[in-house]
Amino acid sequence: MRDSVHFYHTPVLALECGYTPGDAIDLATFDQLTDWATPKNLGPDYWPDATGFKPRETQVDEVYGALSVLDKDEWNSGWDVCGMYHFPDQAEYDLALWALGDVEHDLPDQGRLVHTIQDIASHRGYVAYPSEGNRNRGTSRYWPMRIAKRVVRGNELLGHWLRPEVDDLTVSRDAIVAVSVDLRRALWRRPDPPTETSEAIGLLMTAKDDKDLVKLCKAYWLKHTGRAMPDFKAPGPQSEMWRRWCA
Repeated sequence: MRDSVHFYHTPVLALECGYTPGDAIDLATFDQLTDWATPKNLGPDYWPDATGFKPRETQVDEVYGALSVLDKDEWNSGWDVCGMYHFPDQAEYDLALWALGDVEHDLPDQGRLVHTIQDIASHRGYVAYPSEGNRNRGTSRYWPMRIAKRVVRGNELLGHWLRPEVDDLTVSRDAIVAVSVDLRRALWRRPDPPTETSEAIGLLMTAKDDKDLVKLCKAYWLKHTGRAMPDFKAPGPQSEMWRRWCA
């Protein structure tokens, strides 16, 4: 899934569900951090020598994943991490929705749960690691991926990595809308039950593409909060937000 959904649409949905603007942005930041917290991004400033605590990695870099396959290493700890947060099966999806309704979960946990739930919209049927389950699911419409399919050994086992366009709003719109409807019910914090109509969900249905969705979400945010929506910025290694993420 793109950051257009993970970071820009998430606070719109949360705001509609009764979150404060500050909590809605924090939720979206933790959501997007689930993609950002990779070995490549977590340089020495984020490790115990500098911070005193171990960072939480929740994704592997694409190059790392590709090289592990080229090196004939079909399993490593990175696949566990990737599968846990980005490739839920239906049971894990249902459990994440149930857990999200528990108001005792703090915002970092909620952000990771939201990310997992959103990812099933475009990742349904794939698994994170090279597997027979991905066979014949990796045929991309993008020419660089078609070339990659010819040169990567066992490429048809990689699935989503060779079909990145499934993350696009224009390709997976129906699934993204359906997942967001489920999320809206789970995130609802207002005293009255959710209404059938949703301005936030409507943005997903009317946006021309991911770029347009970001524009519409920023306009919604300005309209309902009177403030400009910030862009995603990863928290610094000494920040309280990063400490909360790693706790």
